[in-house]
Amino acid sequence: MTTALFKRFNDVKGEHTKNFFIQYTKNEDGGENRFATIVSKKTCSTAACRNRIKRKIRASLEELKLFKPTSTPLLIAIFAKKGSQDLSVSEIVEELRYAQVFHSL
Repeated sequence: MTTALFKRFNDVKGEHTKNFFIQYTKNEDGGENRFATIVSKKTCSTAACRNRIKRKIRASLEELKLFKPTSTPLLIAIFAKKGSQDLSVSEIVEELRYAQVFHSL
């Protein structure tokens, strides 16, 4: 996701789950859903740990089949919270499945 697209999230409300904060807005460019995964140094101090969390989130999004084109494409930013590094892909899938934003897709 480019910086210009990411700036659209400044005034957007989001949804909290136990281990993630999810923000979303309509994708004005059309096409398919676009995702950004954000893991701060506060969440996980090493780059290897942050990248592992991002890979697990992407794998869970693929498992939920959210990369397909839809009639109302969204820009979705997923922020990892502390404790998310201990989750498996299946646990992330279960947590994201019950997020309200993914019910509309």
